[in-house]
Amino acid sequence: MVTDLTNFYDRGPVFKRLRIDHMVAGQSRLSWEMAPWFCDPLPWEFLPQISDTGVDTSVWRDLTGWLPNWFTIIVGPVLEGGRNLTTNFRVLLRTPAGEYASEPQNVFGTLPSKGWVRARVIVKKERLRFRTATVVKGWLLKRMRTGTTPDPTDPRTAVTNYLTGEIIKTVDPATVGTEYFGGFYMPVPYDLDAEPTGLYEHRDELQGRGTIDDDSLVRQARIIHDPPVAHWDAFVADQSDLRFYIHRVRHLAEIASVPLVSQAELRLAPFTDVIYTVEVPLTREQFRDPCAAHPEPYKARAR
Repeated sequence: MVTDLTNFYDRGPVFKRLRIDHMVAGQSRLSWEMAPWFCDPLPWEFLPQISDTGVDTSVWRDLTGWLPNWFTIIVGPVLEGGRNLTTNFRVLLRTPAGEYASEPQNVFGTLPSKGWVRARVIVKKERLRFRTATVVKGWLLKRMRTGTTPDPTDPRTAVTNYLTGEIIKTVDPATVGTEYFGGFYMPVPYDLDAEPTGLYEHRDELQGRGTIDDDSLVRQARIIHDPPVAHWDAFVADQSDLRFYIHRVRHLAEIASVPLVSQAELRLAPFTDVIYTVEVPLTREQFRDPCAAHPEPYKARAR
């Protein structure tokens, strides 16, 4: 299994497109095209991979070995529980001149040529709007959907019920409130257009929830569905380190059932939540240039 991509580098869009013809309970066909300008010497070898999420920092599993000059493969059922399509594919390429990785591709559907062009225009306009609007920059934490679960029969380390598999321990830093070791994949840069918050602390007499303030804890955000987000993923705001769980996701723009732009409900995690134990880079600027000089913080003199 290839996990270290330090030797994989970009020379532009090496892969023109990766197509996925997905059957939920049947076989799925992967086919890919190379960019017209790509002219590395032969032989070319391809390695298709699968993951439960569409970020590069997730765990990618090899579907086959390295395939010489193949451009289409058919894989068996990759059915997962629930109703969310979280499966993603990508293809690695190895040539005598270098190694490359395609962009992850989800299984929402395959767009025709005209639909593909329209989708690119919509996403391009949305990204332009993000650059002109005051968006919230931060980090996306994709929740693990598969992995290794602590032994449920050991009461010292168990985080799930032995019979039902339900999570019974949500404060363990080893699983970060999930059922799997690690809890979340490594953070990736992510931007969203969040609505302003407010303040309305009051007592909920109707539903008996006590004193609440939904206006400050819940906010709506407009997002580009790339990478796709799902319920219980998390977002970390840059600079402030405020951390939000993603709850309801409603698609605002789709083409042939392929989501492009969505609205996500963000709920602020309590400051004692285990999600704050997940390490992220201090700032996005530091992430881009970790060797850049930073001014010394001001230290007030104690009296």
